[in-house]
Amino acid sequence: MSLPSYQPIPIDDYYSTPKKGLQEDTGRPAKSQHRNFFRLLVASTIAITMMFGLSRTGIPSVFRGCSKGLHGSANRLPSHYVLPSGDKIPSVALGVWQAGRGEVGVAVQEALKAGYRHIDGAWIYGNEAEVGEALRASKVARKEIWLTSKLWNTFHAPKDIEPSLDESLSRLGTDYVDLYLIHWPVAQNQDGTINKELTEDPYPTWQKLEELVAKGKIRNIGVSK
Repeated sequence: MSLPSYQPIPIDDYYSTPKKGLQEDTGRPAKSQHRNFFRLLVASTIAITMMFGLSRTGIPSVFRGCSKGLHGSANRLPSHYVLPSGDKIPSVALGVWQAGRGEVGVAVQEALKAGYRHIDGAWIYGNEAEVGEALRASKVARKEIWLTSKLWNTFHAPKDIEPSLDESLSRLGTDYVDLYLIHWPVAQNQDGTINKELTEDPYPTWQKLEELVAKGKIRNIGVSK
């Protein structure tokens, strides 16, 4: 199928007669509107230049200052945030979701060499054992590393929380985690169906987590999603 040929409208013909507003057929603005637009643009540029001056690159200094502020904001990112407990959580973490076997350990060790001190993992990621091996191989003291793990949806029942946590602790090779999060605020039964009771009233889950804080197995608790 051939497309209809396009016949451009000669500029001289287009502007040969006075026009107002948009052209009905072409949708082009009238010449007077072009002139008004460029006059406004030039006037605005002159006004900004007079008010703020120009940098060597020709960019008004007000914009140069904004750009500097935006790029400099990363330098002002705090190294830690203080939690209600008083603990300081590193603001940047290495997340190990979807990191496969044979890869996650190398990633953790390289991150620690680069200065990372926060590793963010979870029971459901299935790689906590390799993360633990990498932590031990790094020779970085445990007290210098912030470990985050998460409680999976099917373990919200109070009787299931501590066994799940103990499994994570064993795999990580530590006796406590710095932060233990409810991975999703949705409780599920072991068959994957929604546990409506614990989803609508998560207090029993939270209460058990507080007990584990008192036991010293968890330093801080929260909700991930």
